[in-house]
Amino acid sequence: MVLKVQIHPSYLVPDDCGMLPVKLFQIDDGRELIGDRMSFMRAQLTKQASQDDVDDYRNMLEGTEINALNVLSFHPGVSNNQSKIKALSADRTIVAHGGVPADADRLVTYLAQNGGMILQDKLSLSSEDEEGEIVAGDTLHIFKASRNVLLGAVNWAVLNCHDYTHVELVEILLEHDVEILVVVAYNPATRLYREYAISDAHRLFAYIVSVNTANIGGSGVYAPFRRLGKNKNASFGAGAELFGTRGPGAFETRIDLDIGRLRNLKEDFSENGFNASTFGTDEEDYYNAVAPSEKYLDTGSNDPNFRADITLRDIETSRLPDSLKVAIVQMQPMSRKAYLENKYRFPRGRERASFCREIATEMEALLARSRSRNGAATDSEIDLVVLPEVFAPRDFAAGYLSDFAHRSGATIVAGLDYPGLEESENANECVIIRPDGADVMYRKITRSQYDAVGADMKSRMMMQRGTELIRFIDKAGVGFGVLICYDYSHLNIMRRINLEGRDHPLDFVIVVANNPFAQLYRACCIADAHRFYQYIVMCNVSEYGGSGMFAPASGSGARQTLGELGKGSVGTIYQTLDLKKLRENRSRSDVVINNRAEKHKGGERFMRRPGIFQFRIDDVEVQS
Repeated sequence: MVLKVQIHPSYLVPDDCGMLPVKLFQIDDGRELIGDRMSFMRAQLTKQASQDDVDDYRNMLEGTEINALNVLSFHPGVSNNQSKIKALSADRTIVAHGGVPADADRLVTYLAQNGGMILQDKLSLSSEDEEGEIVAGDTLHIFKASRNVLLGAVNWAVLNCHDYTHVELVEILLEHDVEILVVVAYNPATRLYREYAISDAHRLFAYIVSVNTANIGGSGVYAPFRRLGKNKNASFGAGAELFGTRGPGAFETRIDLDIGRLRNLKEDFSENGFNASTFGTDEEDYYNAVAPSEKYLDTGSNDPNFRADITLRDIETSRLPDSLKVAIVQMQPMSRKAYLENKYRFPRGRERASFCREIATEMEALLARSRSRNGAATDSEIDLVVLPEVFAPRDFAAGYLSDFAHRSGATIVAGLDYPGLEESENANECVIIRPDGADVMYRKITRSQYDAVGADMKSRMMMQRGTELIRFIDKAGVGFGVLICYDYSHLNIMRRINLEGRDHPLDFVIVVANNPFAQLYRACCIADAHRFYQYIVMCNVSEYGGSGMFAPASGSGARQTLGELGKGSVGTIYQTLDLKKLRENRSRSDVVINNRAEKHKGGERFMRRPGIFQFRIDDVEVQS
């Protein structure tokens, strides 16, 4: 598909203090959504609107706010109020979910500002949309500050429901520095969209504003902050959910977005990098931001093209089994003192010897459990073992871990201490030990605030950066990739490792981490497991927890979670990734997937597919 991106001047302007009011309307549309899944499609047909619907919606429009971004969920009365929306937009911005206009075969969103209005057609269609013979659009509208209009205006854009599942659309918004992403939904998948929003607030370093129908609920506002206030109890968990709803209910609410501070943070990160004021000043900074991707963070060696020098290498691997048995080992790493005093290298001594014994003990216990499951004394039931970032001493990996891989037949992915002896050799790497092939070393491409920190906890040592993404692909095209921690904060890296040169994403991605933001990365895992329709295997250290396996499927436990370990837990997750079933569902229609899920409610139920399985963006035509 050739996507047209139409750039318009933005008239959405913060006040003198940098604040922008947003007013959300989660509207009761009076539709009955219980029953067959096509009820969601039928409910959005505005030709069914009564005069009372039209009058009710007109009254709601009167409640929109001047000089604010007003976002309204779907209501059937919207279609006959287009002139009212357009007139009100002379002094405010209005985004309204428009449903299916009476004379159209499209699902639209009304985008109104400065007395004008644009209809944006839904780009990525759900199975219900397709069955309802909705025609997809081909144009994404983005509103940006213009020197000729309003220089300080906000960059913003809108996605309609299933559009938000399409990772290539989201990445385009990142490229255009969108500061507010509005998502209008008519969708029961509210928990998934919440994980999307937490993930994207971080990766886009932007505000996410989502609105859904009152019949379902789930509207929310998200920001890339760790706190909102100076006191400790002002901290957030996974991400800054400034406002959120659970369950049905009609409401309207007003929230001020601090656009000025968002811009100051971007400038601070871009100019000062790891010396930005938000690092290490939790008690002073009202907004304590999670570090953004290198698009906005100067790490000392990134380029203005956002690491455009990264290459990608495919390594042929032996056939991956239809059912992959995976173990994640979450353990406490060496002491922080050992890291800092020895420049992230683990010298020989009592602490190191004891640490290596602990790893070996955990690994041997894992091997014994796998053999007992198989009912044999020698045959292993492990295909893959994953250990955390900057975790194993290199000689231990070359000795014990290599021996374990050959005894068990398992591939091992393990983060290693830094190579060499000199600071100039510093590099964050993980090894992929293959029992039937040569070992492969992957070097971390990005640099986080935790990489190569000096012994004084303030200075930064030199660090060699990787320039190559690595994928392991068997002859049938089944494959996996490996990333290290902060790499995973970069949407373009996830998109490239999954989709560059491929018709479909990898079957699973492994992320080794040593990361205090476990809840944030958990949200990213759940979001990516669906957007790329793949398994995500995350391994963190026990100090922070959050190790887990995530799937585009739901079972009896937490959403899309095959298994996970909490903060402070030392242990192993042992699960089977059903690669065959994953591939089968990728090739099925959503109707078939949905029907099969209904028949198998007691077991693992695969979700319907995301936007990249409907179309891929081959080229982008930007028009101003």
